[in-house]
Amino acid sequence: ISFAQCEGAAGTYHINPDLTVGGFVASTALVEPSVHLNATVQVCGTSVVRGEAEMYGNTIIKGSVQVSSDPKPNNVVIN
Repeated sequence: ISFAQCEGAAGTYHINPDLTVGGFVASTALVEPSVHLNATVQVCGTSVVRGEAEMYGNTIIKGSVQVSSDPKPNNVVIN
């Protein structure tokens, strides 16, 4: 089974802090270098993921979602 990442949007795969290849990031989205994305994660649209957030599973972030890690360990804030 194959499917288009972010519904066919242009983009690249994120390089995680541990230098593993992470999920797909559309060219219109932003994922900071400190973020860890599982290889099956997609960050689409104009979404932004910041801080030390970690995303796993088949997560798809669409639209203009803002995700950032909370100052408290192991917490993520989604706006």
